[in-house]
Amino acid sequence: MSIRTHLQSKDLTGLESDFIIFGYTPFCGTCKLAEKMLDIANMTTQCKVLKLDLNYYESLCETYKISSVPVLLVIKDDSVVKTVFKFESVTSIYEILTNTIDE
Repeated sequence: MSIRTHLQSKDLTGLESDFIIFGYTPFCGTCKLAEKMLDIANMTTQCKVLKLDLNYYESLCETYKISSVPVLLVIKDDSVVKTVFKFESVTSIYEILTNTIDE
């Protein structure tokens, strides 16, 4: 099943088949820190990152078994190929992003 079936039409504007979803909730302090690390890591890679408040994406969370935030979903050809819950450092996020580009 395509990831696009779980997204809202406004989210799909300008998306290609390969991108990253950063899932968060607004009152999550760890999410804010992870978002800053993601933004820094993505300065050089320029991956397409879709940031979603998961409070509004229940079907996405159920389908892909997202049980905590923050989360990164790596999307290739409209399918989730990797789910990351661990945001250790800017370097580790950078490696995830560069591996996503290279694959």
